[in-house]
Amino acid sequence: KYREMPNKGITISVTAETNSGGRKHMEDYLSVKLAPNEHLSKIPEWREQVYVYVAVFDGHGGKEAAKYARERLWDTIQSQPKFQLSDAESICQGIRDAFEGLHLEMLQHRGNTRTGKDDKSFT
Repeated sequence: KYREMPNKGITISVTAETNSGGRKHMEDYLSVKLAPNEHLSKIPEWREQVYVYVAVFDGHGGKEAAKYARERLWDTIQSQPKFQLSDAESICQGIRDAFEGLHLEMLQHRGNTRTGKDDKSFT
């Protein structure tokens, strides 16, 4: 994908290749985001920032956890108070906090809704 940032003259190129590794179904997910979400756009220091979020989520034998993480991780990162600060150490801590928080959330939601059984592949 190519996308030029308005008034910035920046071009971002991201290439991805998928391979199911002999499995019948792809269990991995990819996410690419450009620019902050609405929440961060309200913070003056973040309005002019240009950054890219690229993440690969490996299904490890089950796609549910990878899909859930793809849908939630970026918003979880952006909602962390330390991620919203301007120094690199705080931003990195905010990202770590998001991973830990999402992991705990996934542990709470890992039950398989179809069978009612505990689905270990969800974590």
